[in-house]
Amino acid sequence: MSRSAAQPLPPPDRDRFEIRAAMPADNEGLLMLTRLTPMSGRIALRIDRDPDFFALVRHRGRSEVFVAVRDDELVACFSVTIAEVYVGGCVRRGAYIADLKTRPGLSFTRVLPRLLHAAGEYAQVHDVELVWCVVAAGNERVAPLLGGRSGLPPFVPAGRFVVDELVNIGVMRAARSAYVIDEASACDTEALDVLRDSFHRVRELAPASSADAPDGTIARLAARHGSRIVAALDLFDPDRLKHNVLLGAPLSTRLLLNVLRPVSNAFGGPRLPRIGEAARLAYIRRFACEAGHTAAFAALVTRARAIAANHGFTFTAIGLHERDPLRSALAWMPRFSFSSFLYVASLQSPSVTDAVSGGVPVQDYSFV
Repeated sequence: MSRSAAQPLPPPDRDRFEIRAAMPADNEGLLMLTRLTPMSGRIALRIDRDPDFFALVRHRGRSEVFVAVRDDELVACFSVTIAEVYVGGCVRRGAYIADLKTRPGLSFTRVLPRLLHAAGEYAQVHDVELVWCVVAAGNERVAPLLGGRSGLPPFVPAGRFVVDELVNIGVMRAARSAYVIDEASACDTEALDVLRDSFHRVRELAPASSADAPDGTIARLAARHGSRIVAALDLFDPDRLKHNVLLGAPLSTRLLLNVLRPVSNAFGGPRLPRIGEAARLAYIRRFACEAGHTAAFAALVTRARAIAANHGFTFTAIGLHERDPLRSALAWMPRFSFSSFLYVASLQSPSVTDAVSGGVPVQDYSFV
């Protein structure tokens, strides 16, 4: 029997651990820790990262994973990703803290300040100007510990992200409109870069540099109005990085799934998950839209859902901030929704956190 499956740590041992950078040999311990720490909430999920915990971290970009070890046993972890992002229209270097996990039985109030202190030291070495993290709704024990006791400045709440898992059943073809929806080509790269950069400049924590579509991209879609591209998105398959396993749901959700399951089966739709099974999700990523063209974005999402359904995905997921006007494009689409809360700390001027907390952050970083 592994130590990770043993009883909670005895009280005298809870503080005796070291924090260090993770190594490839820590992979199995990190995977076990992930299995032991599912996401709670109205709909409970376990995010499986098998077979490679580090794959998702590498996908994010310039990142480092840290672990807390007690007697050669991995008992907690977190990751830090360095990114150049827009804040208040200016490019700033930021650090995103993610993958914060502690083994059941380990005193969370004791270990979290030490983990955040290590994150603060890493941020300072890399000349970071601001740090942010996303806390899932229902994880109330984290928020009170972000008050500046860890060597980092106090974190400021910056609103709520809503991740909508749009159901890919009965996706109707978009009504005839002024927009042409098609696959973007290599010839569109410059126009797409300009569109995304303009979109990101008026959002907060948005990437400040263009990047090629990552491995796992299923489709790159563009909405054209005349000769111009006015909206775009990528449809992404995360299966090689993680799987969302459904552990529990309220009675109303289980009943709805039971009603939809035979409908989906009858019409050759995607398979709906049961408790204990992984849900197949395609993600909407790298999206952008010109002001005044929300209808184009809605048409893109509809096309993306149809493509995802054809690839066997049950849901198409997209994360938008509660203040993002693009949320209106999803109003009529059936979905299951999850909330998470954004917290930001500035290592320099308070104006940085003011810009983020008063603006529209562009992407839910826990999404990837």
